[in-house]
Amino acid sequence: MKPRMRDSDANKGTQSGPNPGLPDGWRRMRLGDALRLRKDVVHPRDNPTGRDVFVGLEHIESHTGRRIGSVEVDKARLTGRKPQFRKGDIVYGYLRPYLNKVWIAEFDGLCSVDQYVFEVNAALADVEFIAWFMRSPTYLRRAPIDTTPGQLPRIRTEEVAGVEIELPPLAEQRRIAAWLREQLAEVACARAAVQSQLGAAQALPAALRRDVFGCQSVQECQSKPFAELVNSFDGQRVPLKQSDRDKREGPFAYYGASGIIDYVDDFLFDGEYLLIAEDGANLLSRSSSIAFRASGKFWVNNHAHVVQPRNDVLIGWLEQYLESIDLERFVTGSAQPKLSQANLNMIPIPVPSLEVQNALVGGLIDELETAAQFTQSLCQKLDSIGSLPAALLAQAFRTPHQ
Repeated sequence: MKPRMRDSDANKGTQSGPNPGLPDGWRRMRLGDALRLRKDVVHPRDNPTGRDVFVGLEHIESHTGRRIGSVEVDKARLTGRKPQFRKGDIVYGYLRPYLNKVWIAEFDGLCSVDQYVFEVNAALADVEFIAWFMRSPTYLRRAPIDTTPGQLPRIRTEEVAGVEIELPPLAEQRRIAAWLREQLAEVACARAAVQSQLGAAQALPAALRRDVFGCQSVQECQSKPFAELVNSFDGQRVPLKQSDRDKREGPFAYYGASGIIDYVDDFLFDGEYLLIAEDGANLLSRSSSIAFRASGKFWVNNHAHVVQPRNDVLIGWLEQYLESIDLERFVTGSAQPKLSQANLNMIPIPVPSLEVQNALVGGLIDELETAAQFTQSLCQKLDSIGSLPAALLAQAFRTPHQ
């Protein structure tokens, strides 16, 4: 079902008078003809008393107009003026208007000075129809949004009022608003379903690692301190094999005053070296932006440790085990928290036979890759769903003769 004219409307033709090109009963006008700015304000100098509900920009969801929060405030403790809104008003975020924070007030309350409050002329326009229009790409395309140096984009009240709108009869406005409400509710349900799947997919790697490193053969094997399993190159040159030096023409990362240029090729860390972030937040195996080439060797700055596993442990085993534990609990320091080499060296690592390591970590990596592909597909699906509201609004508010 399309949100534009009904068949009966189309059969009536278009006007050639004051609203040329529009169906009978439609009017082209300024948005300000349907809106009135509400100027009611609560100001501390007036010594207000009592409590009220505050709804700021942060409490309105972009694009949907859904309220996602509010704060109860003591008016006697207000530190600045607050605009008042009434139930049924449109509360419009004029700061960064492309965020489409347009809310129909569900109750009386207060909002921030970054929001305008509009009362809708009910005899002329449906409040829901107007709110959807103000969230639409059509409105943003027609609105003159100011961008000045040092300030966020914004729009003035007279500029909102000057935006042109094609206004159908009230019954048609309500039909279009109802269609949008129904379609966007379906979009919200689809988004929630994919977000639920995504949450489960994102939790899967940790669960897979728990299954591997919590199995009996790992729990019963001997553990060794990290320091006994690796050669460390913390802050030193990382030696390369001659075969690796032959590949120096490939992509590398340079870390310096000019920022990151390109990236480190996989061969440097794939199967030989492991980078561990100093803050303990993550591992940086394979490609990394904190290593750079100099005179045929690689250097690492002070924000990571470089290690090379010895013969009794596989790099994949070491990497996946460290990913399975909370490295941040080994981080110390308050002013500049860091994972010191001393703390890293003391971490106990279970070391089953190489055959067991190879079997377990090989299967784990395959499952992690499958989980990553599934997560990526869900993210792409979520992006596609995220584009639907704008597309539906663009469809609803295209000029009716198009």
